[in-house]
Amino acid sequence: MPRPAAGAPLSRSCATAWGISRCCSRGSPPRRARRVLIAEDGPVNRRLARQGLEREGLEVRTATSGAEALACLEQVPFDLVLMDIYMPGMDGVEASRRWRDVEMERYPGRRSVLVALTANASAEDRKRFAAAGLDDYLAKPYRPQQLIDLVSRWLPP
Repeated sequence: MPRPAAGAPLSRSCATAWGISRCCSRGSPPRRARRVLIAEDGPVNRRLARQGLEREGLEVRTATSGAEALACLEQVPFDLVLMDIYMPGMDGVEASRRWRDVEMERYPGRRSVLVALTANASAEDRKRFAAAGLDDYLAKPYRPQQLIDLVSRWLPP
């Protein structure tokens, strides 16, 4: 581990090296940064979502397809996943179904929050999303604050 900079508390250096963040209250034990996966094939949407969430202190990874999202899950569990519904190849609905299967097998007792990113959010679409294991949806186009509010609702501090 690198040596802490002069004047930097050792706990902050350790937290940075180990990928954890400190709670707001003084003296609270450090906790792991929340992991979010953005599965979005649109490069602009992916970049803007990533920047906004990283500014909020979240650990963010990205995938450009449903298959790539599932490969990410094989490596590490996520607290929340933003799943674009219309991606080439495996769409977000099928990826979400498979996500739940892999999650139950690989990480028993742990359940990610899956959020559909879609321009279509009719009542019928929402039923289809829920049947696939999605917990919520965010209609596109969305404002950055809407994304932050949604993530804050599902991952409170």
